Amino acid sequence: MLSYSLISAAIVKGTDGNMHRILKLRNPDGNVEWDGPWSDSHAIWSEEAKQQVKLKVESDGIFWIGIEDFKK
Repeated sequence: MLSYSLISAAIVKGTDGNMHRILKLRNPDGNVEWDGPWSDSHAIWSEEAKQQVKLKVESDGIFWIGIEDFKK
């Protein structure tokens, strides 16, 4: 069983114009990342949101996920 580390949380404005609560997590395996909304290359990222959280697009096991998807 994997235990993801919570690195950070933020409230950002997406390209849909809405405010979203998102979490920055780290997969301890370091090689698998979330690929849904708020993943590194997802279209929901506005330029403002990317700058706000200092988004880095790397395959490093660190990723952002919306809080609602995290709760699922």
